[in-house]
Amino acid sequence: MITINDVLNHYWDTVGTEQDTFKIRGDNHFSKLNDYLNDKIHAKGIPESFISCAYRNRKSWDMHFPDINVAIEYKTFTAKGIAGNKNNRIEEALGSSIDLKTKHPHYKLGFIAVFAFRENSMPVVKAREIVIEVFDRMISDGHYDMFLPIQTMGINNHFELSEKYSLDTFIESINYNTQQKNGSLSMKSNLNSFFV
Repeated sequence: MITINDVLNHYWDTVGTEQDTFKIRGDNHFSKLNDYLNDKIHAKGIPESFISCAYRNRKSWDMHFPDINVAIEYKTFTAKGIAGNKNNRIEEALGSSIDLKTKHPHYKLGFIAVFAFRENSMPVVKAREIVIEVFDRMISDGHYDMFLPIQTMGINNHFELSEKYSLDTFIESINYNTQQKNGSLSMKSNLNSFFV
């Protein structure tokens, strides 16, 4: 069984400590995250799945659970790019949500933000806080339904950044959506901590 620790270690194994952007663009760095979500969520997910939109013809989501109307986006924030690119990432996420939810208001959307850096300088930490605060508002405003911010600083060095938006909460929210879709409102409560 794949753990979230395996997922994040695979990220570093794939991109290397220098976080090779060519390897990141190849999208193999999160292939184990696809496997992990398919293992934990009680529905069949399709990686890199296109969903029709209101303003664009379609948009590819990192993981799509069509049977339960859930789509998830993953994004990496690195120390080199977070300060300058945080607003672009936020705008992309907001635009994708509006585009999909305008056409499919019944969809539930999730966003996994992987902050992949060892650096703890004030500008980097502040930029990370801004991203988390903005996604908290986007959840409150109904643009997103689930959010998971995770910090990874290298092999076997990962931690959650929010008690409110924990890994357990993210998975349980999706599985709760599955149970509602299937007519059962009982929430599964036997999820263990996935950090090893």
